Amino acid sequence: MNNSVTKIRNSFMLIVVSIDIVWLFSSALNYDITIFKKSNSIIPILLNIILFFWLGYKSKGRKLFMFVILITFSFLLLIKHLFAPVFDPYSYEHLHIPGSHDEVVVEHRANLIDQGFTHYRVYQTKFWGLFLTELTPKEVIIEEPHGSYLSQEDIFDYSAPKWTRETISFETYDGKITLHLK
Repeated sequence: MNNSVTKIRNSFMLIVVSIDIVWLFSSALNYDITIFKKSNSIIPILLNIILFFWLGYKSKGRKLFMFVILITFSFLLLIKHLFAPVFDPYSYEHLHIPGSHDEVVVEHRANLIDQGFTHYRVYQTKFWGLFLTELTPKEVIIEEPHGSYLSQEDIFDYSAPKWTRETISFETYDGKITLHLK
């Protein structure tokens, strides 16, 4: 095989495995990688699928053990992120924290079945915006009254949050939500 093709394959494999390792450790520390979160994890999923097929095609059984380990390792990461965001995508709103270089990111999506529930999570960027840490202890689910057509500001007003030095507060249909910045 051509030496340059081997270098490219080995470099690609090293990059994908490095991305998976950083993703695994950041997940263990309750951080998300910003670019993966915004793309609904499509970027690492596609990179891993390309790597799996490329290794399977080129190894011809010689590297089966390594191939199985990579599939198992990556499958644990991918299964967590694969199904819900692909079929029920999120939208993101970015809010600049006054007096800081960080941002607060509001992730939201409507329930596709009956449009009666809206789901929210709030994150804060860390380390120059590369990582996200979740501010909400769990997903905030707001139920809209049946038959009413409320605006986004009436359901969860992320356009005008109330800031203090250590908190951010949002007005919602269910009442005020106050979150502590990290």
